[in-house]
Amino acid sequence: MKLAPFLLTSNAFCADANQVTLDQILAEISALNEKSLLLKAASPITRSTPKSPPKGSKDKWFENLRIELRKADVRASGPWTVPKI
Repeated sequence: MKLAPFLLTSNAFCADANQVTLDQILAEISALNEKSLLLKAASPITRSTPKSPPKGSKDKWFENLRIELRKADVRASGPWTVPKI
């Protein structure tokens, strides 16, 4: 990252040099903010709320679940489930 050299500067510089460094850091942050805004604008992901599934598909899903649970009960209750002694 480009900010690392700025953060490692010595305190031996005069106030003018520190001001220049601070200005460079602020310019870099401003450039990064602009790039971030451009990326957000070009992003295919929208911030809209997700659409809920149609009412019929939810009911159909629960109906299929009920049928499968009933099938599982029938499969688990046959005479083959009791071990022969």
